[in-house]
Amino acid sequence: MAHFNFNQGLFQSKGEMSKYISDEGKEYIPYDYNFANDIVPAINNLLPDVEKVPLSCELKNVKVFLQGSLIGLCFKDFDFGDVQAAGALFGATSSPYISVLYFINCRFGVNDGIDIPSAGVGFYDCVFEEDYNIRIRDDKPDAPIEFNNCVFNSSLNFDNIHARIPVEIDRCLFNENSCLNMKNFNDTAEFGLYHLEIRNTIFKGTVNFDGGVIPTKSILEYLTFFREISFKDTKIEKDVKIQNLSFAPFITKPAKDGFKSFLNALSVNGYGKEAKFYEQNVGAEAVEQKIDKDKLEIAIKSNWVSIKQAAAILGISYTTLLAMRKEDKAGGIQRIPYRGEGKSSCYYVPLLEAYKSRDMALVNKLAKEMMGK
Repeated sequence: MAHFNFNQGLFQSKGEMSKYISDEGKEYIPYDYNFANDIVPAINNLLPDVEKVPLSCELKNVKVFLQGSLIGLCFKDFDFGDVQAAGALFGATSSPYISVLYFINCRFGVNDGIDIPSAGVGFYDCVFEEDYNIRIRDDKPDAPIEFNNCVFNSSLNFDNIHARIPVEIDRCLFNENSCLNMKNFNDTAEFGLYHLEIRNTIFKGTVNFDGGVIPTKSILEYLTFFREISFKDTKIEKDVKIQNLSFAPFITKPAKDGFKSFLNALSVNGYGKEAKFYEQNVGAEAVEQKIDKDKLEIAIKSNWVSIKQAAAILGISYTTLLAMRKEDKAGGIQRIPYRGEGKSSCYYVPLLEAYKSRDMALVNKLAKEMMGK
């Protein structure tokens, strides 16, 4: 897991990270702590040269910690899905004394969103059922936010962010009724110290960058778009890394128009080479032209498919899958495990389907099953 690549990371070491993040199950417990009565005394007892006070209760699944002189809170395995839990959480997240927030394996429902604290907020293995709005608490442009291995069933809205902040979205799944709303993101910012990173993410819903600014040194890579995108009047600054983007067939006019807006944004911002490449090579339409559907169906029934057939199942281009394999080989990993070498290698269909649905625990299980076959 990469955490806040923009600075040194909120976690100071792997040892510290392991205190907060684990691979336990996805069960949730209701959140009913009172910030003033339950959490503030625990914070008080962490501070040096402050008289200790008795705690009203033992904090379970809430970690109160100091990161240097900053006060942080980590919430794990909570369900913030109802009004009472959302209100109780707001008491903690809105406090001016809290500088760092972590959420691990939590579920969000009726929450309106969050004001990013001064030193940042990270969401890991979380599920968002309703619209979630991102705001800056003190209009400070250095407050980072990260979503890692999260699932979105509605809108994630950055359209209220007009300053440049570090944003990272990695290994996330945006489901059918979702939207990544970056409309007018960064549009009034006057400096570009921070950038945007969106990697290894699947968008089954819509994506909107209309009128937004993608800052210098940003990264958009290994992304799959199943529905409409829109990049009208989007400014893409220098040295933005845009690679391995894949698109589902453009079966509707909005989908076709959205893709054209993406190509136009690339062209007018100095990325003509990339625009030409995506116009000629990207998208499931190009993949389908090279895949024999009858052979693909037969291969699927056997549970083993070739590299090109695997790309078709995943909804990405053949070149994207090859690039992922090359990058994985250099890093000594396999994001999508396969068997064999080179052109003769093959993929296990159940594993591909698990990866497509972002069920990484099942991917790991099926990888062991695949190697035993």
